[in-house]
This record gives sequence, structure tokens and C-alpha cells, in this order.
Amino acid sequence: MVFCSADVRALRDKLRSQRLKDRKEGVKDLQTWLQSDCHDFTQLLDKTTKEVQQDPSLNREDTWAGVCGALCKCIKLATGTKKVEAAYGVTFKQFIQKATIPRPKTGVHLTLGGRGRESPIRKLFSHILEILEVVNDAGPMGSSTLGLEYTVVLRHYLLPVPEYCKRMSGRVLTG
Repeated sequence: MVFCSADVRALRDKLRSQRLKDRKEGVKDLQTWLQSDCHDFTQLLDKTTKEVQQDPSLNREDTWAGVCGALCKCIKLATGTKKVEAAYGVTFKQFIQKATIPRPKTGVHLTLGGRGRESPIRKLFSHILEILEVVNDAGPMGSSTLGLEYTVVLRHYLLPVPEYCKRMSGRVLTG
């Protein structure tokens, strides 16, 4: 399958939908594309991410950071639903894993990076803190698949990257 920006927009719309059925379908689509090693999908996100990194005035929504933002919103809307939390957490981890793989041949570096208060990585750290607080309030951290997946994302994919850690807000550091 050849992907285009319209496919990414459709995915983002599903993930951001107020309807649970649409969000589940969006997560299922994203999970399928990530698990099948769909190179067209990752190449499209790499290409648009690189373009935005070179010209920050461009639309950010068809990038790794844009899809990440939509996935974060989807997960936030679903945090009270136990059945979908496990699938959402696994998809989140797989997405971050793919997004943070170094791609020296494409010239894409720090796909979730950015500068300033609205930087995607800063929003991502805030989202992770918010979800971990919700999961922690609901019970012991170890009992939640979502909490486990989020801590793996932090330990293995985000905190080892100094450039990402520099973008954390004070609230996240003290939270």
C-alpha cells in the first residue's frame, strides 16, 4: 500500500474522534501499519518530519509528532476503559519505538523533538506524566498494562536521549 498525506490525516481524524468506535479503528489501523513494518507509512512520516524540521512554518500534523499527538489524545480519552488500555499502551510503545529509531540515511533526527513551549516532546512528557498519574490513582502501578508500557517508553526510548530530556518541563521533572 502506498501512503499519502490524506491517509495520515484520516488516521489522525480517527484517533482524535469523540466516537469510541472510530478511535478503536484508528488504533487498530496504526497497530497494523506498525506491526507489518509498512515502510511506505514510516517513509512518509520521515519525509514530512524532515520537511518540518527544515521549515518549522509548515503543517506539523502529517509528521511523527502529529500522529503522536493524535495517539496521545486518543489514549487520554480512553483511560477509563480497561479493555482498550492494554491495546492502546502496546500501540503507544510500538509507535514511540518506531519514531525514535535513528535514521541516518534519511537525515531525520529526533523525530519527536522541537523547540519552545509547544515542542512535541515536551507535550509527550506531559502526557506521559498525566497518564501515569491517572493509572497510579487507579491502583498500584504494576497492575496496569498501560502504566507498564508507559514506563518502558520512558526508560528505553525517551530518557536515554539527552536532547529529549532537555525539553522536559519543570512540572514533569518534579511530578
